[in-house]
Amino acid sequence: MNKNMLKISGALISIVFLFALVSISQAKLAETDKKAVEKYNKYKSEYTQAVNVYKSMRQDYLTAKDKYLKSKNAENGAAALQKAKDFLVKADEAMIKYLNMLKAKAETVAGITESERQQILSEINSDIAWLEQHKPQIPNATTKEQLTEHGEQMKLHWIKVRVHAKRLAGKILIYRINAAIEEGDKIGADVETRIQKLKDEGKDTSKLEAWLVDFENNLNLAKQKRDAAVAQYDQIGTAGSTTLSQLNAELKEADTLLRGGDNFIKDANQYVRAAYKNLKDIAKELKTI
Repeated sequence: MNKNMLKISGALISIVFLFALVSISQAKLAETDKKAVEKYNKYKSEYTQAVNVYKSMRQDYLTAKDKYLKSKNAENGAAALQKAKDFLVKADEAMIKYLNMLKAKAETVAGITESERQQILSEINSDIAWLEQHKPQIPNATTKEQLTEHGEQMKLHWIKVRVHAKRLAGKILIYRINAAIEEGDKIGADVETRIQKLKDEGKDTSKLEAWLVDFENNLNLAKQKRDAAVAQYDQIGTAGSTTLSQLNAELKEADTLLRGGDNFIKDANQYVRAAYKNLKDIAKELKTI
């Protein structure tokens, strides 16, 4: 029993490191209404509570495991096995709470296409369904091998969830930069019309035209960086991995792609800020003409 109990421990302890709150990077969601915000906050609170319970059950399991390893008697072994079941059930529940929170984000964030939204929601719903079906099987496990298998399966699904979260983070960042670029395009078109009108009136618009060129160049550079970020984010979660080693590699690649996309977004933001500075200079000059 000692060897098998250690195997269970390995499967369970590895889940611990997966339960850090998955970051949504720099992204802050643009919720569309008050009820949506309240729904998200509700799930976030439930997830936090579930993680606290999970951590408590994990500690109970570790204590029971240590007690068994010291005594090696059947009674303590059975107690440790029961604590392992309790631990896995709470891990399953915490995963579901996190997925509900992630689902609320996906439902409310603006700026992604409806097909993209539905694809994300479909993946999340699929994971929730698996966990809900899986949860009642845990207490019914009759062998340590079955329980270890449950732990390994849960690790696979949790890694998939983390990849989903990273892809959603990229979508949100793209929305935010797109909003700034689209607004810049609208203002730029209005400014160009006004400059042309002044030029037709015989006014000296050389300085304004130079700033407008700078503005357009900066906005075009922002678009290029935005497009580069999109290329990075679009690659997240497309490998179709099934094994633990493949999923770990995919998660590592997702981290790399997300960081790469984030760097392009930072560059795009710098060019957007420069473009808006050009607009301020133009607005100031227009007041003098």
